[in-house]
Amino acid sequence: MPDLLRANSYKFRYTGGPFPVPAPEVENDAILFDHVLDEIKGLFRERNNVYRSRFRQQGIGGILSWIAVKMQRLSSLLAQGAGPDEDEDVTENLLDIAVYAALGALMNYYPAQESAPCKHLYAVEEDCHDGGNLHCLLCGDKSRLATAHA
Repeated sequence: MPDLLRANSYKFRYTGGPFPVPAPEVENDAILFDHVLDEIKGLFRERNNVYRSRFRQQGIGGILSWIAVKMQRLSSLLAQGAGPDEDEDVTENLLDIAVYAALGALMNYYPAQESAPCKHLYAVEEDCHDGGNLHCLLCGDKSRLATAHA
């Protein structure tokens, strides 16, 4: 990874507070923004419980490609003239982009941490005709099913 990505001239200033007090004329937007941030935090935690920090395997390049896919989806939705049903989809895509951007900042700001080894949860790959290929649902590890020969 280029050194530029790890050059952290930015220093987190607000982790744990205190936060700047919003000016009275923008206080309502600050309250609404906090609600959106709560949703972003919840989405990350919900999905990370399922995907088990797989974003780390993809790296920042992977995260940027996820953002690009979401941006393309948004462009398509908006070009089609998003109606009431699509408004939720537009919001969801924007929230996903915010989660991905935060993950990119997390990975770039904090060095990769060693984590506990995966407690593999293997599943048989459906496209395998001999039934012997396995993949871990948690980390993506691949393995072969050992069979006894008679």
